[in-house]
Amino acid sequence: KIYKSVPTGQAPLRIVFEDQTNCNVHQRKWNFWGGQAANDTAKQVEVYYEVGGDYQVELFVYDTVANIFDSASLVLSLIPQSVRNHRANKIEFFPNPASTLATYKSDLNFANYSIYNASGALVKNGILNHHEIPVHDLPAGSYYVKLVGNQMSFIGKLQILR
Repeated sequence: KIYKSVPTGQAPLRIVFEDQTNCNVHQRKWNFWGGQAANDTAKQVEVYYEVGGDYQVELFVYDTVANIFDSASLVLSLIPQSVRNHRANKIEFFPNPASTLATYKSDLNFANYSIYNASGALVKNGILNHHEIPVHDLPAGSYYVKLVGNQMSFIGKLQILR
């Protein structure tokens, strides 16, 4: 399990990641895409992200015989500096919870959407049509919806009910 000091934020941003594995760890290997860490084998690492966007973080934990004991990954989304004047919390999905179609209201223009499950895995993506996102084919649960536009993105939460 990976702990991060802040769940999301605006770039530039320093984030502390910590391995919370409860075992006799022989070695750790962190992989950061887009961020820079001073040490990629420590239990706790500080990473600096200069530009907004989505970044994947992976951790591999090895036991004393160099077998992978555990691994974890997460997707981190940072809001670019250029979007700071737009208050992302003004974008809401409705109805929420949704069952067949989710709609959002915003003065920002988004072209595409991606939907991630609670574990951060991509489950669906597509092109936006009239601010509507079809969700009829998703099982009930909590999701993160990422709206992507020209040099900006927004991530919000959406519940699906069946």
